[in-house]
Amino acid sequence: MQTAHDPAISSYYVNDDLYSNLVENFSDWQREELAIAAPEVRDRFRLLLEREARLRVGTRFQLAHVVAEARQALQSALAI
Repeated sequence: MQTAHDPAISSYYVNDDLYSNLVENFSDWQREELAIAAPEVRDRFRLLLEREARLRVGTRFQLAHVVAEARQALQSALAI
């Protein structure tokens, strides 16, 4: 008998494969011409990453909320 997936405990999308893919696709991102100059955008991303790290360590996933914040931060960064 297969149990139903509980998104409060784990995520289908935020997993080791996602992070491996990010490392592979963005290994050359630390270049000066790609730096985000707007401190408010950097701070929003920093807070997002710190929150996601805390959620992973605490085995709590609020994926919809984290994804919504990431989407908003990305849209803000692209609008600058």
